[in-house]
Amino acid sequence: MHDNAKYNKAEDNKAIQETTVVRPVFIKPIFEHALALGLPVKEILRDEGGEEYYSLVYQPHTLTMAAQPVRVVMALAEKQGLDTFGLDAALNAGANTLLPEMRPLVESSGNLYEFLSNFCQYTNKYLSLFNFFDLESEPNGVFLRRNHNFMTLLASDSMEVYTLTLLSKLIENYLQTPWQPKIIWVSAQQVNAAFSTHFQSAHIFTHKSVSKIFIEDKTLAKRSPLYLAKSVPSATPMATPSMRALVLMALQPFALDALPTIERLSKLLGLHPKKVQLKLAEESCTYRQMLIELKAEHAEQLIRNTDFDIGTVALESGYTNSTHFIRAMKKVWGVTPLQFAKSIRNKP
Repeated sequence: MHDNAKYNKAEDNKAIQETTVVRPVFIKPIFEHALALGLPVKEILRDEGGEEYYSLVYQPHTLTMAAQPVRVVMALAEKQGLDTFGLDAALNAGANTLLPEMRPLVESSGNLYEFLSNFCQYTNKYLSLFNFFDLESEPNGVFLRRNHNFMTLLASDSMEVYTLTLLSKLIENYLQTPWQPKIIWVSAQQVNAAFSTHFQSAHIFTHKSVSKIFIEDKTLAKRSPLYLAKSVPSATPMATPSMRALVLMALQPFALDALPTIERLSKLLGLHPKKVQLKLAEESCTYRQMLIELKAEHAEQLIRNTDFDIGTVALESGYTNSTHFIRAMKKVWGVTPLQFAKSIRNKP
């Protein structure tokens, strides 16, 4: 398992922090726990210039909310010495807020891996080019993690504890049985005793580059009782998607710097790697080509929608070596990334 270097520029970029958005479903538990403790949430929001912010969080049509007011509430809790605020907010959220909203995803996902894939796509859909959650492939499972580079900086240690606990409760909800990860990485320099006590069966590593929890293959393959109860055999046979479409769909939730090998992806799909390779060959493509094209699509989005330099685009597209990025993109675009960027950004 590897420890990716943290991209510090994000921490110093105030504009990115101020424009970060999150799904309302992740805000509600924080506000509800703060109100239960008597913290002046609505007054804080008023001072932040967001009198309507609180009500918008509870509107069904609201897709995303600015993260800055949440940071303020979390920071106040930390300032008042509420060391277990993040943990308690996540534990109290389970049955009341997050889990019911995730129920349609639970009932439509054939196993935990499929659920985590759907969850990542659901949460990231309206956020930004920088995914809030993604999967990191490992030989015997996956890490479910916060975004590796441009992380949502909601309020340091307390938010990391909140997020990791919430993710574990999310998996419990799918499995409908108590579950805890065996490995937890925390970007915070330390975690409080309550967090360690709650996850006492886990190996907790602090001061890491990114916060994430590990899920083993045998757990990823499990089906939820809610899925089994809801699943109804279809009378009409469904069209079989092409192998290319199936692979692309399976790759969507993965971080670009930690994409799975074809062996790992095939195992997650329940297929033999040779079958995947042969089917892709019949469709005139290879797995390697698909990975490069996936990264190229993301790089093009960044070039079109940001003013990032090429080094940053390379990093965000999964390349730690700019030379490899330039060589790969030239094969896709026919020109270097810098030439490609100039051709796009110079257009009226």
